[in-house]
This record gives sequence, C-alpha cells and structure tokens, in this order.
Amino acid sequence: MSPQKSNDKDLLNKAKKSFSYVQETFNETYPFLELALKSAGMSTWLWDIKENKRYFDEQTCQLLGINPKMFNGTADEFYNIVYPDDRELLKEALKNAIDSNTIYEPEYRVIWPDNSLHYITARGKLVCDSDGNPSKINGLIWDITDRKKADKALKHKDELLKMTSQMAKIGGWEFNAQTHKGTWTDEVARIHGLDPKIETNVELGLRFYTPNSRLKLETAIKEAIEQALPYDLELELISEDNEHKWVRTIGLPVIKNNKVAKVEGIFQDITEQKRTELELEDSKQQLRFALEGSNDGLWDVKMKTGEVYLSPRGCEILGYSPDELSEIIKIWSDLVHPDDLPETNQRLQAHINGENKIFEIEQRLQMKSGQWKWVLTRGKVVTRDKDGSPLRMTGTHTDITKRKKAEEAICDAQLALLQQNEEYLALNEELNESNNRIQAINQDLLTAKERAEESEQLKSYILHKLKETEKIAKIGSWEWDIQSNTVWWSDEVYRIFELESDYYTPSVEANALFIHPDDREAYQKTFFNCIETGNLLDFDLRIITPSGKTKNCKSKGKVYFNASKIPLRFTGFILDTSLQEQTQNELLLAKEKAEESDRLKTAFLNNMSHEIRTPMNAIIGFSDLLCETELTDTQKKQFISIIKQRTYDLLQIIENILDISKIEVGQMKMVESDVHLPELLDNIYEEYNQKLQDNKTKHGITLNLKIDDSLAQPSIKSDKKRLTQILCNLIDNAIKFTHKGSIEFGCKAETEHELIFYVRDTGIGVPVEKQQLIFNHFRQADEALTTRLYEGTGLGLSIAKGLVTLLNGRIGLDSKVNEGSTFWFSLPTTLPTILPNNKTAPSDIKPIDIPQTILVVEDDPSNAEYLKIILSASGFDILHAYDGFQTLEIFHTVPSIKLILMDIRLPDTNGLILTQKIRQENSDVIIIAQTAYDSSADQLACINAGCNDYIAKPARSEQVLSMVKRYLN
Repeated sequence: MSPQKSNDKDLLNKAKKSFSYVQETFNETYPFLELALKSAGMSTWLWDIKENKRYFDEQTCQLLGINPKMFNGTADEFYNIVYPDDRELLKEALKNAIDSNTIYEPEYRVIWPDNSLHYITARGKLVCDSDGNPSKINGLIWDITDRKKADKALKHKDELLKMTSQMAKIGGWEFNAQTHKGTWTDEVARIHGLDPKIETNVELGLRFYTPNSRLKLETAIKEAIEQALPYDLELELISEDNEHKWVRTIGLPVIKNNKVAKVEGIFQDITEQKRTELELEDSKQQLRFALEGSNDGLWDVKMKTGEVYLSPRGCEILGYSPDELSEIIKIWSDLVHPDDLPETNQRLQAHINGENKIFEIEQRLQMKSGQWKWVLTRGKVVTRDKDGSPLRMTGTHTDITKRKKAEEAICDAQLALLQQNEEYLALNEELNESNNRIQAINQDLLTAKERAEESEQLKSYILHKLKETEKIAKIGSWEWDIQSNTVWWSDEVYRIFELESDYYTPSVEANALFIHPDDREAYQKTFFNCIETGNLLDFDLRIITPSGKTKNCKSKGKVYFNASKIPLRFTGFILDTSLQEQTQNELLLAKEKAEESDRLKTAFLNNMSHEIRTPMNAIIGFSDLLCETELTDTQKKQFISIIKQRTYDLLQIIENILDISKIEVGQMKMVESDVHLPELLDNIYEEYNQKLQDNKTKHGITLNLKIDDSLAQPSIKSDKKRLTQILCNLIDNAIKFTHKGSIEFGCKAETEHELIFYVRDTGIGVPVEKQQLIFNHFRQADEALTTRLYEGTGLGLSIAKGLVTLLNGRIGLDSKVNEGSTFWFSLPTTLPTILPNNKTAPSDIKPIDIPQTILVVEDDPSNAEYLKIILSASGFDILHAYDGFQTLEIFHTVPSIKLILMDIRLPDTNGLILTQKIRQENSDVIIIAQTAYDSSADQLACINAGCNDYIAKPARSEQVLSMVKRYLN
C-alpha cells in the first residue's frame, strides 16, 4: 500500500468517527431541545420551497388546529386555515423572506375546526442549497392568543379608567421637584376651565386658587419636597370661566436616591358634594321641629352608610338613652327583627323606586332589654343625588305594641277555636271515612314539602337582599375559619378594597398589607387580642387600595369558641366611612355658602331700599312743597327740575333691576343693526362732558375721547342700544369713583377680528382680591352697610358683563389702589350690511301751518291727558280712543287722521295686532308706537308690525313733539 492511500484511509476513518460522534450528540441533545420547545409552547416547522410543501410536527398541527393525519402540506390546505384578512399579509412576508433573505416573522390568525380564532407568531430562517438558490425555510411557531386577549383587556380597562375619571371628575397630576415643572391629565385641565391641549406649568395651576387655599397648597408642596410628607387637601379655586369650585387634591412624594424626586397625586372636583350639606340639615331640622312635643320618635338614616339616628323619644321607645343607642346601634338592620327585615327591605326599595309615595311598615325593633317591641314606621326619602339615588331618609316611629298584643290575643283565640273545630271535623271524618283521612295525610305531606321548598326560596331571597343591603350601606362581611386558616369575604368587601374576587384570594397575612402602615401594628394587636380574650373587635383604621387611594373604615367583629374555649372562627364586618366624612365636609361648605348668600341678600335689600327711598324722598318732598306753599316762579321751576331729575334716577334703578332679571333668565335678546362707532362715541362724549360740567362735585374732572388710528373699519354690526348701555355703565362707574384727574374712553382694533373698548380713570382703584367679585350681582368693593362711601345698587358692572357675554365678547379690568382703573371689553368686528330704510323719518322740521288730526290710542287716563295737553298746545287736533274697538271705529269715521300714537298694551287687544289691521287698509297714515317695553327686540317688533317709529315710555314732551312734527312735515 502506498503512503498516499494510507493517508486517505486514515482521513476517511477520522471522518466516520466525527460523523458518528455528531450523530450521537444530536440524538442525545434533540429530546432536551424538543422538551424545551414544548415547555415554552413552541414547535418547529419546515417549508420546502422547491416542492412548495410544508412539514409540521404534531405540536405545530395542534397549535394550528390541524389534524396531522389529514394534512398533506399543500399551500391550499395551509391557507384555508388562515383567517381570510391575513392571507395576503402572510404571502407577502414569505415573499420578502425569500427575495431579501430576511427573517420571516409574521403575526397572523388561524381558524380552528370549532370556528374559534387563534393568534399565531412564526419565525423562520431561509436556507439555500449549494448553488445559493433558496431551498427551504426552517422556523418556530407559538400561540399568542392569551397575550392578545390580555392586551385587549388592558386597553379596555384603560378606556374604562379614562371614562370613570371624567364621570367622577377625577384627574391626575405630577410635579418634578428638581425642574419645578408639572403635568396634569385632561380632566384636571377641564376642572380648571382650560383647554386640555394647553401647555401647563406650576404658576398656571397656582393662580386659580384663592389666596388662603394657595398658601395651603404651596406649604403642602414645600413640606412634601423637603420632608417627604404626603398631603390631602380640600381647596377653593376660581376657574378660567369664573366658576367658583371646591376641589380635593392628594399628593404623594416619590423618593429616589434618598430624596424626593417628584410629587404625584390625584385631583377631584367636589363642588356638587359640598352643596348638599345645607339641604340635608334643613330637611332634618324641619321634621324634628314638626314632631317636637308629639309622642312619636324621629329617625334619620344615611342611605349610603346605613347609619341611623334616633331622636330622644325614639330612644325612649326602645329603652335607651341617646348616648347608649349611638354606641350600640350603628346601622339600620341592627334594630329590625330578622323575620321582618325582608319585607322592610322590599317596601323600602319600592318607595325608593317611586312605586309608593311613602315608606310604611309595622315591624319589630329590639329594645335595650333584648325584648322586641312593635313599632309603626313611616318615612320618606328627603334627599337624592343628581342621578336620583337616595342620600337621606327621614321618618317617625310610633309604639303600637299594645295594639299588636290585643290583635295577637284575638287572633290566638280565633285560631284556638278554629283549631278545635278542625279537630272535631277531622275526628268525625276519620271515623266515617278512613280513605279521606289517608288523602288528608298525603295532602299534609305535600304541603310540608311545598313549605320546605318555600323556605329554601326565602333563604335564597334573604341572602340576595343581604347582598343588596351591604352594597347600599357600603358594609362588607368577612369570616376567618381559624382552624383551617381560610378567609371569606362578601362581595362588598372586595368593592371596598377595590379588588376582584377572581384574581385575589384573601388571607390574614395578605389582608394586613392593605392596612395603612401607621394603623397596621395597632390593628393586628387588637385583632389577635380579641382571639385571646373574646372581646368584641371595634377598630377605626385606614386602608390603601391598589390604586393608591386611602379610605377610612370601621372594622367590627366577634370570636366564636367551642365548649373547650378553643377559638373556631372570627366573624365581622367592615364599613367604608370615607363618604360620611366627605359629606360632613360638603355640608360645612354649603353652610358657609348659605351664610354668605344671606349676607349678600341682606346687604342688597338694605342698599336697594336706600337707593329707591333717596330719590323718592326728593320727589315726594318737593311735590308737597309745590302743593302746599306759595312759591315764586323761579322756585317752582327749580323744584320741578329736581322732581324730574330724581324721577329719571328712580327709572334708571328700575331699568337696571329689569335688565339683570332678563339676563339671569335668558330673556335678554340682542338685536343687531349697523353701528357707526365714531358717531356713537361722539354722542356719548357730548352727553357725559355736559354732565361733568353741570356736576359741581365732579367739575375738576376732564373727559377725553380717543379713537385709535388702528380702527380701519368705522362701522360694525352689533346691538347699538346695548353697546351704548355698556359704555355708559362703565363711564358712570368711573365718574362715581374718581374725585380728580381725568377719565378717558375709546376704541381700538386689537386684531383683525376683534375690537377693544375701554374706560380709564384716575380714581380710587380696586383691590386685587375684589377685582373678580365686583362683576357679580349686588357686589361692590366696599360692601359694608354702615360705612359705604359710594351709592349705587351694585348692578352696573354685572349688567355690563352680562351684555358683553351676550354680544360674544369678553370683559375685564386692570387696576391699582389709589392709582386708577381701566375697564375694558372686546367685541367681534362683524362687518355691517347697509340696507335702505324706507321708514326713516324726515330730518328737517318745519313749522306746521295747517292744523292736523292726531289719534291718541291710550287706555291710561293720566297718560292720555298728558299727550292731549302737549299736542293741543302745538296746534294739533286731538282725538282719543280707549281700546282697540274705539280705535277702529274712529279711524273709519274720521278720514282726516294723519298720525296715530299707538299704545301697545290695550284692554281688548295688542297694539301691534291693531297696527297690522290698519296697515291692511291704509299704508299712508303715520303710526308711532308708545311702548313701555324698551328692549331692542320690542322696538324691532314695533317696526316689523308696520309702525313708522316708536317712543319708549316715559317720554318727555319735547321728545314727543319733535318726533310728531318730523313725521307730519
């Protein structure tokens, strides 16, 4: 043998040994690899690209829902089990893996033979042959259905949490202790009256709080950062839309590297809850007074907690003193006899649902002695929440024990007699007909069976009602079997701890983790002491739910022992008292608000009395002087002038009250027209400049008008009358509080779509804490009744704010004490539409040479006489009609009538309807409406009905004459 052949043989032997070693190693390793894949829920697969055939092992077939004996590996077989919407996606993934030699890793769905849908993830690697051509793909496959379901459930829970947050008006926030930057959820932004999309910061959040609340919050945040102290505060704030709110905020420090990194917490709107306190207390007090001195007892039940209150007479009926009863009786069901409790609950629920107007039942209540006393209980739900759920129920107890005993005695006698008669009949029947007796016995057995079934149904019903009672009262029951160390919770305990019975198994050790760390040691010591001594468990504690919420609870229980004094079980209940404490805080806030409202009402009534009586005093006084004394012509003119001026002052007060009333009830309507701003502002300037010159006390104040050059559009579409009223109210306010210096008012263009009107003065200014209040009804910076330096109803600024809002604008002020104030408001720059007005009165007034006939339609004799006098003196012929019938009769018989002064309110018709009837016959006669309804909408209604013009009552003589002469010329 040559050396070369010897070497080749050696190499061949070595290769065989290596292959044998690899084969043995693979055979040893494969079972472990297969076991590992099965443990992970995975299996292998292979796709032969050349044959277009798939090879699945048994576990792969199981994952795909395929019968391995029926599967031949063809593409059609495989794609038939794939969910239709995923087939193209799967084919595209295979194509990409082959074309670009990338990992094949799609997620797709398959349909099992039972039509159930399963989510599958596959991962494979392309293998090429020796020529580099794609040969096959090897890979793994596993089922991800459970993960998909978990993801879907988690998403659903997130959506429920968000919806719950909005319904409960609860949001979350976070404050970084290093950067001093904060964030909050959308609901917190909405509570502040802000757009959730607005960027937040700490200063933005703090500026909404009242000074006292802001100080509390800043102090709490500082202590949380420096001392890692959590806080739970109820604070007062004014939202962006000027709404007064109460909120509850809880902050919890988050510690990293031994220092506070951030403070995070929750934020809740509790305004509505605060408002219920006073209403609850009033209802209780009224019923207590009504029953005072009677022989009935008063009871009051908090429906959410089941806590019961009994009046002294109610306690006396049961043999308790008030102090004893409050310690022993904690819930309604403690008093009621177990046999009477189902019917009590049934009738109570019927009353709550509105089926019965009152709740009424005769039931047994347990006395201090342990005996049962019959009591007639009547009651009614007196308070419900916004969803209609009952909050508080109040009623009476009447002792009917004597009556019931008498009824029972009569019933017992009747029952005994009936029973005796039945025995005689039964005996006679047994002697005469034994067959009938057998049938009777069978019937008794059947009846006993039915009663047993009814008893089981009653037991089930009681358990159902007990669960409902626990839920309503927020009381959960629990039991610990000491011997087996197993713990049972009722459904309400799970709700209190915010846990789900499917995912949490209670135990003594695990339950202790939910107790607040500060209460845990004391509670456990008391708990186990009860087991050793047999004492009753009665402990107030705090629990922390999985969401981080702290709840105040009361836990009560009792240990039961066997004859050998060995403890067998520990049974008790836990009561969530958080709502009770929260309601008490809400009641306190409602009481404070009511006191504030009463104070404002008293101040307003006193102020209104002063404002009305002051001009009335001058009117009555000078009227008496005109009637009772001899006066010179100069004195008469002076007195008449004073009476006229004070009458208009009184009219202004009445108009302000009417305006604020219309704004409050939504009856104030805006009537748009084309408004030429320079003309409107000039007219206001002329009027007030003359007033300042005539007013001796304000003679040193100068009035300036400024129309900015930026006002490119001199006319807008708005309500001219209300725009004038807003500016006049602001100027009147500036004159009242300015003693020297100047007042400037004007208009400028803020943006292309917004105008700014302003009134600036050098007056006394408004303190910062009063700047928001003065826009409220009846509020002024100085509200003390006896020390007020400035007169006024306190309605001017409130009316201005209401009118600006109706005109889609904004209003505000900038002010410094002793330096002055600038009141401003904005309006949208809606462009006018100039339309021809065929009913415009002529502008030139010429003397009237020819007497003309005027018909005065007026049902009030004094007003009619007044118009006759002033018109007759100017040379007109005057006719008078009292009602609509007379008006039409005179109009038809006197063709020379040129003008009608038409009163709107007549005894038999409406002046506008009467105008429409006349217009159907005559379109030339001039009709001028006389209306005491002086709103823009009322004036527009007069024009639309066919009137040429209108005069608002009360009208001055020169105003009436001027308008009549203009039209008749």
